[in-house]
Amino acid sequence: MDIKFIHSRAPTRIDLAGGTLDLWPLYLFLKNPTTLNLAINLFAEANLEFRPTTGSNPGHVILKSDDQSQELQLPWDSFQKTPEIPHALILHFKLLQFFLEKKTTIDSAPPQGDLILRTLARSPAGAGLGGSSALSIALIGALATWTTSIDPKTQGEKFIEIVRDIETTVIQVPAGLQDYYGAMFGGLQLLKWKTGSHSRESLSPDTIKKLDQRMSLTCMVASILFLVYNVNQNVLEGVYN
Repeated sequence: MDIKFIHSRAPTRIDLAGGTLDLWPLYLFLKNPTTLNLAINLFAEANLEFRPTTGSNPGHVILKSDDQSQELQLPWDSFQKTPEIPHALILHFKLLQFFLEKKTTIDSAPPQGDLILRTLARSPAGAGLGGSSALSIALIGALATWTTSIDPKTQGEKFIEIVRDIETTVIQVPAGLQDYYGAMFGGLQLLKWKTGSHSRESLSPDTIKKLDQRMSLTCMVASILFLVYNVNQNVLEGVYN
């Protein structure tokens, strides 16, 4: 029996310059819009375990969010019927749906076995560190490794617009791109937003060391949370108005 276990994790990020400029279509109205961000070691993690079953047993799907204490279990034959999903697991469900379609096409048959997809997000919700995007990338790392031949580490940009679109349907407000780049590639990145394409430059590790010597990062999330989604929405509304 071929049991698969996949562990994936992605970092959150802080903005050093150009936050919110990554929102479409905002960057189209600006001259040389650029974002500088730095990945930090508050990770989102995803663990995927798949155990094949035999005979007439099609298996089950179990989705878990450890930090939100939410769990959903259902048989594969109920998976496409869009059951009632706990809010903290909607992202898991939609990403699994997307990659399951790919896997079924590649294998010419749906999977037969028990799938457990379990996550842990270490950045508190609403902390303004791109936590939900890091969670999305961690999930993609596990699901893409299980379902496709694409390596997220070397071909990660293929997934960024996909995950942006899927997460937008979950959070119901515009989502930018920079959070996904920080989570997918880590390090210190210079991101330039252009018509029809974007460019990414990873800055030297020596620069990160110099920043580390000069910067002190303190996250105060116990009583003050950044209303990031509302900020993005308000910025776009301001542009249109």
